[in-house]
Amino acid sequence: MQKLLPLTDQVRAALREDRTSDQVKALIEELGLDRERIKSDLIAAKAKAVDPMTGDDEADAARRLHHDLGFEEERAVSSIAQLKLRLSAIETAEDEERRRIAYEAAEVERDECVRLVREEYPKLADALVVLLQRVVASNEQIRRADPPADKPRLQPAEWIVREANDIHYGQLIDNVILPGMHRDAAMKWFRRVAECRNN
Repeated sequence: MQKLLPLTDQVRAALREDRTSDQVKALIEELGLDRERIKSDLIAAKAKAVDPMTGDDEADAARRLHHDLGFEEERAVSSIAQLKLRLSAIETAEDEERRRIAYEAAEVERDECVRLVREEYPKLADALVVLLQRVVASNEQIRRADPPADKPRLQPAEWIVREANDIHYGQLIDNVILPGMHRDAAMKWFRRVAECRNN
């Protein structure tokens, strides 16, 4: 098990060497607890130094202890202040690193999507256009087909698959929009708008 350095050595190391924000926070908390101990000892040393029942030698020792403890408290206060500044710098650096990691991951995924859109979208869009054109043709074929006496009227493909046989249910053939590959390219599929313009 690694032996812990004295607090003063830990403070110097934290101010000079790489530390995480959690490590510095823990050290600040420990220093705060140590300062509370010092303050308690200060009160006890002063009380003993000024107590007339204390012998001269003991009073003198308590007075020196009180002085030394006062210095220790000032040093603890200074250490905490410097560590807080160090903590702020570390947190800024950690936040920047988190942002960099998230940015680079987003950039990698974006570039992969660029490749997929460039390579796959035209093929997928063309395949969907063929499918939708076939559904439209089937719907028209069904509309023209009068069923024989012993057969029910045929339902459109989308009604069977999606229970959507009119505009109120949002048919694929009406609602699918497939833009062209580039901004100024013609739409690959935009049936409803085309029909509205023609009416």
